[in-house]
Amino acid sequence: MSNHPIRVMWLGKQVPFCGNVTYAKQITQMLEARGYQIHFVAQEELPCHYQSQVYTWPSLAAAKHFQQQIEEFKPHVLHVSLTLSPLDLLLPEITCLPIVATFHPPFTWLPNLMQQQLATYAMYAPFLSRYHVIIVFSTNHKQLLLQLGVPEKKILCIPNGVDHIKYKPSYGKNDALCVFIYQGRISVEKNLPALLKAWKKQHMGWKAQLWLIGYGAQIRGLMHHYTAADGIRWLGVVKQEQKRIRMIHHGDVLILPSWVEGLSLALLEAFSCGLVCVATDAGADAEVLEPNLGVVLNPKQAHLQLEAILPLLVEQAELRQLLSYKSREKLLRKYALVTNVLYLDFVYRSARPNI
Repeated sequence: MSNHPIRVMWLGKQVPFCGNVTYAKQITQMLEARGYQIHFVAQEELPCHYQSQVYTWPSLAAAKHFQQQIEEFKPHVLHVSLTLSPLDLLLPEITCLPIVATFHPPFTWLPNLMQQQLATYAMYAPFLSRYHVIIVFSTNHKQLLLQLGVPEKKILCIPNGVDHIKYKPSYGKNDALCVFIYQGRISVEKNLPALLKAWKKQHMGWKAQLWLIGYGAQIRGLMHHYTAADGIRWLGVVKQEQKRIRMIHHGDVLILPSWVEGLSLALLEAFSCGLVCVATDAGADAEVLEPNLGVVLNPKQAHLQLEAILPLLVEQAELRQLLSYKSREKLLRKYALVTNVLYLDFVYRSARPNI
């Protein structure tokens, strides 16, 4: 084994601010701390015709530009966070390097929404077998790829993770006020109206506060109907990590009423900080909260279920404390970021055993 540092070129996104961007930043920083040389190539910096939070349509010059960066950096391994871009599918043609692909598209088990998500998986499946390793975040996602014909030996399940040292419980919390937190995009797929309607109907503003961290297409309309008079604070995007951690420490409960999810980094951050977590059975979020480590909602009935659960969580402080302790324990066992880095170290070395 060579003593020279392993060079990894990472193709991903740096904007807009979201869980995938945060996760890529954190894990590449930890790899660098272990002696890796990382060259991060942002999809949004490559020439493109169209770009959104979900899709990127690169120009013809993007592949050539990316190939030039490969020749200059001379990486041992290419790691790509698949971002729903045609460039993802061209990578095996551009380079003969071993490619490690992180495949984390959102998912739901609701039949009417599932077809759209399945189309994404089905489109990528024939190309995934050309990568050295495909990293997915749950056993359910692995089974889905197997059904679509991706070889089992290519698939490795590594759930998202958080830095458990940064994200740890705060023991200086003022118990006089119960604070609920939502963190994520303010967009249709996040199903935020289900939470807001339940909150307002139960007059929760008299006994608790709801902090909404994030921004998105729905924010203007929702801010007009749900205000500080309802005990609701719209805090916008919080990019500074320490400030975001302080906000989480003020919270007691995290709620994610999403229609579709991947494996929410916001959920894991709150989980690590000891908050009680309430999430829908979308993506892999329910796996985090099982068995009996939080509250799992049916996305179709989230509004009605939240009407019953919100007052209960305010009144049952002992229940919140019990769930808080159990959630931190599971986080350390399964979702610690340092474990992810060890897995990646193994993957990179197996891809290039001579380095």
